[in-house]
Amino acid sequence: MKYSLRKILSTDWPALAASFGIPIIWVIHFVFPHLQQSALPLSLWFPASISAALIIWLIWRISRVARLFAHGQIATGQVTDLTLAKDRGRLEFAFEYQGKQVSTWMPIHQTKAVLSLTPGTTVEVLFDKNYPTRAIVKHLYAA
Repeated sequence: MKYSLRKILSTDWPALAASFGIPIIWVIHFVFPHLQQSALPLSLWFPASISAALIIWLIWRISRVARLFAHGQIATGQVTDLTLAKDRGRLEFAFEYQGKQVSTWMPIHQTKAVLSLTPGTTVEVLFDKNYPTRAIVKHLYAA
């Protein structure tokens, strides 16, 4: 099964924030001097460096999911908690690996798929066998 870039950007709130932040910083850079004419213009390095940092962050979030889809182990787990504050939150889940219970969480953005998860829901988890707490709920990112 393959991951969906669209689902990563809509479900993973750090990736979503980075993808929105890049154009927003450039709009601020070009529009602010027109709104506040007494302000000194910002140099180009400021939005460029923030954009570079956001691009690195976005690539890291996407590659994290891609690595789990390519090399991750599959386990059956259960949702233990879903906490939402406005449109973002934290999805907590647990699964068993090598006879031990692993509890972990992932930052999420509110989507229809996320809202369908309640404590006790059985989910398929993709996790890194070397660091089992690095895990995601597979169907939230699957194509």
